[in-house]
Amino acid sequence: MTDLHVDALVRRLDTASIPDPAFEARTLDDLLVRVHQARRKDARPLAGLLARLRSTVPVAQAPRVAWLLMVGLLLALALWATALVGSRPRLPEPFGPARPTISPGPRVNETGPTTGLV
Repeated sequence: MTDLHVDALVRRLDTASIPDPAFEARTLDDLLVRVHQARRKDARPLAGLLARLRSTVPVAQAPRVAWLLMVGLLLALALWATALVGSRPRLPEPFGPARPTISPGPRVNETGPTTGLV
């Protein structure tokens, strides 16, 4: 707004252009409280990341976006786990010479066509 518009609004509202000292003091006190809170928030470890997130995503949508991102991440993780488990190779049971043998002694019996053992 230009100065002419501001002056026209002030005349229309019929208020003084200099604010009341009590209003100034009350507003300054409120402002100082908010400044101290903001400085405390900025001192946190993730303050820079949160500030960038708030500047990127509107504040009203930030919780909704965060929940949607978390649900999407969990779904992607579940799909990845399903694909990983489902893609494991399934080998058939060994047969013939590959079949394991059980021996009563400390040595493993040899199996195969030359020994005659099955």
